[in-house]
Amino acid sequence: MKRLDEHKLAFEQIQDKKIADCISQQRANIKDDIPIKVGAGAMQVSISSSVGTSVSQKGGKQIGSSPKDIASIQQQVQALSISPPTGLFADSFILIDDAKRSTMVGYFAKIGKQKFTVSLLYRATRDGFGQGDFHRTCDNQGPTITIIQTTTDHVIGGYTSEHWDSSSGWKRSLDGWLFTITHPHPFTRKKGVELGIKCGCGYGAWFGNVDLGILDNSNRDSGSEVHGGSSYEYGGVNLLDGKGYAWFTTKEIEVYQVI
Repeated sequence: MKRLDEHKLAFEQIQDKKIADCISQQRANIKDDIPIKVGAGAMQVSISSSVGTSVSQKGGKQIGSSPKDIASIQQQVQALSISPPTGLFADSFILIDDAKRSTMVGYFAKIGKQKFTVSLLYRATRDGFGQGDFHRTCDNQGPTITIIQTTTDHVIGGYTSEHWDSSSGWKRSLDGWLFTITHPHPFTRKKGVELGIKCGCGYGAWFGNVDLGILDNSNRDSGSEVHGGSSYEYGGVNLLDGKGYAWFTTKEIEVYQVI
């Protein structure tokens, strides 16, 4: 019996791999309204961007499209981490796969921003890692999302609705948030804390009271830092691999204008 169970588990793992490969190959079909079929055996989920969603038994017999059935399907699809392609952040050198881009778009959805577009303002490897390069391209551009890749390949960053400038002053940025791409939820502002972002000509993007700060020439200087818990709520999660306070060096930085 034990050996039979082992064979059954191995078979299910193979099927799961086939499903994942199928999803990867057919994801683009959503754009063309071509149904994607997810699942194996007795139940199969078909998804089309215009036709809708249905569940079929083995052999193609449809077994339901009621709201209850559709809700069940949506739960299954969500569990498989399927999300429609949006084109957002497609030009990013940091968010280089669908999973990272979907997570980023999900942050905006979680804070209530369902529809938006982005435009790349700054890329450090293109425009320079100096604080002057950051302010030259990012100042007075309105809401932005800053995405940082460290030399240890952590992807972290933050959003602010305030514009960056060189005023050497604090801004509240009450609807701002930080993120680490390995965590599914954004870290929002602490209530009653005024220090949302800091603007100044001596450094780049600076969130909170050193919650996340980028120094001049951060690709050569390891003094950029995270200091969890000052202005943003982390819920026990740390931005950098479990480290509440840490220094890092940057490999790439991108700033997108959010419209």
